[in-house]
Amino acid sequence: MIQLPSLPDEVFAFQDLKEDFSYAWISPAQREAYLSAALGAGRSAAANWRGHALDEELARAGVAVRCWPDAPSSDIHSQILWDGGTHQIDIFLPTARAVGEAMAGTSCPLTPEQVKDAFLAHEFYHYLEYSTGHWTDELCPPVSKRIFGIFRTPAPIRRMSEIAAFAFSREFCGLPVHPKLMDYVLLYQRRGLSESELLGRMERLAAEYYAACGRAEEGLL
Repeated sequence: MIQLPSLPDEVFAFQDLKEDFSYAWISPAQREAYLSAALGAGRSAAANWRGHALDEELARAGVAVRCWPDAPSSDIHSQILWDGGTHQIDIFLPTARAVGEAMAGTSCPLTPEQVKDAFLAHEFYHYLEYSTGHWTDELCPPVSKRIFGIFRTPAPIRRMSEIAAFAFSREFCGLPVHPKLMDYVLLYQRRGLSESELLGRMERLAAEYYAACGRAEEGLL
């Protein structure tokens, strides 16, 4: 059995933040603020919706939820389609099954059904953004981005939405670990890597976050 580490959500949220096209223009002093705002938005929304059946809420809002027996890619979990009259959430069951089977061999087992619910919760947060027209990146000021080395233009940090959606999913579903750690478990099992290699990777992710955001390292628990 793989003993999964206890890491703050900020470690995994930082990996999402780095993927933003405008990450290079976020000053080190601002990084923690973007993470905190996005994580707080997701957790607050989860608290507001706790006790609700998300699939029923979506049905009442006219959003179709489709669970597909096939996935276009082994890496895609779910997606929301919000274009004109198309309001739809797709859940890809093969990915949910693969993640659930991978997590079954860990200290934090989850069933494929629980993983599917986590995927739905993630997309539900995006539904909240689309349906209200309020976006998570609006919680923080845009960065000042230089174009062609001369002109400056404001650029919102769009990845805040993903950070918040993961936080919503974890909080609403009561997941024992951050959803991105579940993906790492699946990836390492597919590659036939060892538990020590997985834990080594987590240690490096944590060290990177603490160094980039100017926090003292807490270590793995």
